[in-house]
Amino acid sequence: MSNVLVIFDDIMTRQKLRNALRSSGFRVTSTGNGAAAVRLAQQVRFDVVVADVMATGQDGIEVIKDIQRILPDSKFIAVSGSSLTRSQDFQNLVVGLGVERFFAMPFSGTDLACAAADLLKPRKANWNHAATPMAGVA
Repeated sequence: MSNVLVIFDDIMTRQKLRNALRSSGFRVTSTGNGAAAVRLAQQVRFDVVVADVMATGQDGIEVIKDIQRILPDSKFIAVSGSSLTRSQDFQNLVVGLGVERFFAMPFSGTDLACAAADLLKPRKANWNHAATPMAGVA
């Protein structure tokens, strides 16, 4: 079972996201603030981190950076309900941080769970089968 950390300041939204992820088979830990999320990341290995980039208490972008330093192999999904985050410039900034997915509110918990599952799928190597054979290999 994969571990997911949900960081969202609005308790109702946090509960909806947590429930959707749990019903899809994830083990979910959630918190409403960035400082607590960083502390949790120091204690538990999370496979996916879902972070509200406009969370109160601490800048969501800084929280993502902090957790990336602690858990460099984790996958990140950024979410936001703020209209300020809908610009292409902001989304490019988030992607530039290494965030694999971005969701602007409203979105469904099912879509979030599908994105998390997709991020955890093993990726096949992109082998070029038409490559020239190596020397000495028949």
